[in-house]
Formats: sequence, C-alpha cells, structure tokens
Amino acid sequence: MKIGIDPGHGGEDSGEIGSSGLKEKEITLAVGMLLGNALKDNGLDVVYTREKDTTVKLPVRTDLLNRAKCDVIISLHVNAAGDSKKNYLTTRVQSKKGKAEVLALFVQRRLVAATGWRDGGVHEAKVPVIQETRIPTIIVELGFISNPGQEKWLAVPEHQRKLAHAIAQGILEFWGQPYQEPEVKKGKESLAGKKIDREVKVMLGGKEIPAGMIRTEEGKEKALVQLSDIADLLRLQFKYDPETKTITVKT
Repeated sequence: MKIGIDPGHGGEDSGEIGSSGLKEKEITLAVGMLLGNALKDNGLDVVYTREKDTTVKLPVRTDLLNRAKCDVIISLHVNAAGDSKKNYLTTRVQSKKGKAEVLALFVQRRLVAATGWRDGGVHEAKVPVIQETRIPTIIVELGFISNPGQEKWLAVPEHQRKLAHAIAQGILEFWGQPYQEPEVKKGKESLAGKKIDREVKVMLGGKEIPAGMIRTEEGKEKALVQLSDIADLLRLQFKYDPETKTITVKT
C-alpha cells in the first residue's frame, strides 16, 4: 500500500499563524515526516509532496500524487477561527460515500482518543487538493492553531509524534493491518520494518484486488488485503461504526 502524505503549506506560504507565532506549515511538516516514518516502520510505502520547508504549488502536489499512483492521500492542516475557544478535531472528505469516508472515520477516532479533544466529526468539503486527485483523499485538521491552549500543545515534539502515530494507527486499521510501534513487542509479532511484497496478486471471482505478502517470524507467508476492496468487488455493503468500533459487511 502506498500512502501519499501532503504536509499543507510550506515555504513562502505559512498557512495560519498562532498568537505565539507558531506557523501551520511547521506543524504539518513535523507531523507529516513523523507519520511517514511510522508508516514505513510498518512496511508501507510513502510519497511526500514536500519534505522540507519549501513552496510546492497545489497543481504540482496533486500531479505528483496522481503520478505516484498512491492508494490513499493524507493532507495535513491545522484549523483556525475568529473564536479562540474553538478546540475540536475534524477530518474532511469530498463525499461521505466510499473509501475516503471509511479511512477518515478510522483516523478521526484515533486522533480523538490520542488527544482527548472534542470530536468535530467527518465533513464533506469541496477543496482543490481533494477534487484534483483521482485517489481517496482526506484532509486532517489537527485542532485549532487559533486556540492558545491547542497551539501550545501542538508546538511540543512529543505531541506531534502522538498525532502522527494516531493517524498511522487509523491508516493501518483501515487496511486491516495491525499497527506496531518501531520496537518489537514481546509476545506479539511485529510488522515493523518488514518488507511487503507488492508483486503478489489476489484473484477473487476472476478479478484482481490489491494485496501484499509478508513473511512472519515463524517463516510463514501471510497475505494482506484490504477488506473494503473485497467488499467493493463482491458488491457488499461496508460500514464502520466508530462508537462500537465495529465493521459490518452486509450482502
């Protein structure tokens, strides 16, 4: 699975700026790089639209992600409002039907659990980074930089790491793959650092679905497939309930 990571703004475009001078572009880049490392530690491929504080115009970003043939795209931003008391988390998608919404629900739930901030939900948005990519894309709004308390929290590197790991957990859950910290946990098989063979094909009903193959610590081979792809192929209803943390597949 290849993940496109788009740290919003950058270079001459600072994005929103908090009362202490913290810039949106600084947070998105820090969280984006940490997110990429966490995903790579779990064997996923990553494509960044920027890896430094550089200006990358939107058409260049979307073209890069489209050409890279990413499976999903995570665009990182930080909200701002005239009301400094606003303090919730929200994730945006183009439509509430399809893979993007399912991914957004997984990521949103993990972020709320990691921060304890109010759940602002998943909302539809008509913005270029979503409309100009041909790939399931979500925009993650990492709180409000206009809220002094959240701005202070977002400036802490360990908190940025917490956000990155929460998003990575949501992505791995969306794909049906267990998330592991970089360290191998005793008594559990870790996928950290394992190479996933992307050349594997899974044929279901005569049709091919994306898949990967890893070798376990016992030397056995394990196939990794995305549940939503199987549901789409079999024309099944795929629904995730964030309250009960239950995925329901119906005929």
